[in-house]
Amino acid sequence: LFVEKLMGKGDRLAIGGGMAFTFVVAQGHKVGKSLVEADRVQLAREIRAKAKAKGIEVHLPVDVVVAERFDAQAAHKIVGLANIPADWMGLDIGPATIKEFSAAIASSGTILWNGPMGVFEMPAFDAGTKAIAHAIAKLKGTAIVGGGGSASARKRFACEPTVTDVTPAGGPRLD
Repeated sequence: LFVEKLMGKGDRLAIGGGMAFTFVVAQGHKVGKSLVEADRVQLAREIRAKAKAKGIEVHLPVDVVVAERFDAQAAHKIVGLANIPADWMGLDIGPATIKEFSAAIASSGTILWNGPMGVFEMPAFDAGTKAIAHAIAKLKGTAIVGGGGSASARKRFACEPTVTDVTPAGGPRLD
């Protein structure tokens, strides 16, 4: 898991996108029909424990944009993380999470961004990724973008000039 490679390389992790729901389930919460890697729930618990032991802050979404189905035209709404309806799925981070993640980015010296915050290819679910891309673009320090999704989002939201390094490799870049 990409997050494992980050342990010891920073003091803060912000986990959004589909990966976040595996971590949320690892904490004992329900996430409706959101993407969850069931075979990695225990690993997510272990990563949280390692992060805590090393003093690494872990930021998870506090609110999400949920939809009835994976469709650009689907009915959607913003809910607190603990209030995801059983038959809906999380497709983006919500405004409170955007604010929290953006503040974490603003106070960082170096950012490694790997993966969008939601289904940014659909306008109804692109606000989180767009906001994070712009927060990274304002960073006074170093920004490294890994992974094809992040690179595509950065380009789509016109955040290219401020990034120090871009690689489609994502996790392997840390090796």
